[in-house]
Amino acid sequence: GLPVARFNYQDDIFKRAAGTEQNLTVEGGNEQTRYFLSANASAEDGILKSTSSRRQGARINLLQTLNSKLVANVTANYVSTQNQFQAFGEQNDYGIMGSLFFAPTNVDFRPVNGIYPLPPALGTNPLLAIDRIRNPQTVDRFIGSSKLTWTPVPQLVLDYTIGVDNTSFEQRQFIPRNAVLGTAPNATGRSQSVFQGNRIVNQDGIGTYSWKPIGAFEMRTTGGFNYTSQKVRTTNAVANGLAPVGELVGAGSVFSAGQTEVELRTLGFFGQQELAAW
Repeated sequence: GLPVARFNYQDDIFKRAAGTEQNLTVEGGNEQTRYFLSANASAEDGILKSTSSRRQGARINLLQTLNSKLVANVTANYVSTQNQFQAFGEQNDYGIMGSLFFAPTNVDFRPVNGIYPLPPALGTNPLLAIDRIRNPQTVDRFIGSSKLTWTPVPQLVLDYTIGVDNTSFEQRQFIPRNAVLGTAPNATGRSQSVFQGNRIVNQDGIGTYSWKPIGAFEMRTTGGFNYTSQKVRTTNAVANGLAPVGELVGAGSVFSAGQTEVELRTLGFFGQQELAAW
């Protein structure tokens, strides 16, 4: 048969990936105050080109003795993560590896005059996907709490804690116009944004009283409550038929959107009685 040119795209799709991590910690205090501060940052590239993960965080813990009977503890933790993903392509028409696997090895995917050729059968040009298709993800999370411990008398300990867990998550996608083979909606371009906010507020109150009713017996009575409220709101907006220079949902001509909101509240009480003999 006639000689056929074959193409190996391993170096065009994969790379050596490096990662870095940095941490800083400060702690100290005295008999009345103890503190702990830390900050961290990490960066990691994926072995698939155009994929990566970045993470930054900070934490603070403060323990303060207000007086001989009252102690306060405050903690806060914030983490922000930014990821860049690429679809594999097994169950979609815009993934890198799926498009590459189903294309003959004699297909030249390199751009000509700045235009990427599409595969002959299905999917997308894997080099175009690396260069232009984006799936960014951002996750921000804050966890904080405040706790008061009051000991009015040696036999009685009262604790009150309030905590907040707030998470925001956004997943976006951009597929440029004419990046996917065929007549499916994605061939006209696609922009999508999914945003979810999740907030949880938790309150706990616990009281413990120790006493000796008679002789060698010791009683410990514990009671408390828990109140939790949670609110989850999800917004999804997607558009096809993108303008040649548009990347946001507003650049599309065929829109769909939806929004849901869920609120949950729980309230509980408990009691416990312990008896010890010495």
